[in-house]
Amino acid sequence: MLALKSSALMFMLLVGVTLAQTPSTQTEQHTRLKVAGSWQEGKAICDSSDPQNPQVVLLTAPQNQQVQLWWWNKKTPHNLLHQQYHLGEPEGAAGSVYEPLVWSGAATGDAYLRSSQPGAQAHPERVFTTPYTSIRWNNHTVSCRWFEGITFMGVTQKRSVYITLQTNGQYQYQTFDFASNSSKPSLTLKNGKTSGGDNPVYTFTNGRYVYRVHTASTPAVEVFKSNRLLLKESFVAFTTAQP
Repeated sequence: MLALKSSALMFMLLVGVTLAQTPSTQTEQHTRLKVAGSWQEGKAICDSSDPQNPQVVLLTAPQNQQVQLWWWNKKTPHNLLHQQYHLGEPEGAAGSVYEPLVWSGAATGDAYLRSSQPGAQAHPERVFTTPYTSIRWNNHTVSCRWFEGITFMGVTQKRSVYITLQTNGQYQYQTFDFASNSSKPSLTLKNGKTSGGDNPVYTFTNGRYVYRVHTASTPAVEVFKSNRLLLKESFVAFTTAQP
């Protein structure tokens, strides 16, 4: 189970933000994270796509240009670490955007948040969330998992969840369990439905099993079997987008 330096505090960690970089004029996106029991704005979530470097990284929204960076290894979730940075001005290079992370008032040139320009993607019209590609700090780099068509991505205590709008107009659900530590999805479900609105509920059916992802004030994923609740996991951090 996730924990800050005490387990109770980690369960309250969740980043919330309207991202500074808008990937499309047709998209409104928000990232949320919870600190000390209250929802706050955030900057970015980076769920590592590299099994050899299984990290989760959360970056809060700037307050007077100051951002808080929280991270933990998926193998040792109780050991949450934290550092404060000053967020520098974005710099563009070869289809990417670099936002410097400045520590103790002096830029090292070695810490940054990197994203890809939507126009650099194969299908820019399917970029609904900012394509964060990597984050670097303390002399190590984490590559961030991202897909075209993301309308929801979230991190629970045990897994990351991605919902994407497919080209056929249907929704797809994928999970990546931290325990399996694999670059391949632990579960994929297709033909999902949504309630629509600003805080949609996504529903996916797999035989007698029903998976629901709630995106409102208490975001969580629920699993039912024959209408009986088997599992409910609250999200520690999540991003939503409205295509």
